Amino acid sequence: MKTQFSRMLTTCILACAIAAPTLAQPSGEELAEQVNARNDGESLIRTMKVTMVDKRGKTREQTTKTFRKYYEGEKRSTIFYLEPSNIRDTGFLTYDYYTAEKEDDQ
Repeated sequence: MKTQFSRMLTTCILACAIAAPTLAQPSGEELAEQVNARNDGESLIRTMKVTMVDKRGKTREQTTKTFRKYYEGEKRSTIFYLEPSNIRDTGFLTYDYYTAEKEDDQ
């Protein structure tokens, strides 16, 4: 009985291990489309940590706090860098306009 259970368990584990890599994962483009299609609401505040890796494997990390607000005909965003200390308190402001006639401001 134990041997039969062990064989069945081993078979299930192997089947899962073989099937797992073949599960459909969205492509980068599909993932970006899904993110862009979701509703952000009227405003957004988020903290984000970015890890950048160069071709030699050296990593750099940045932490930002983002504020976004939608107004009639435009989206305003502000990004403040929290880390590293050499860029702390640096801000980046953008105005994104919905009409093609007006250029976005930074």
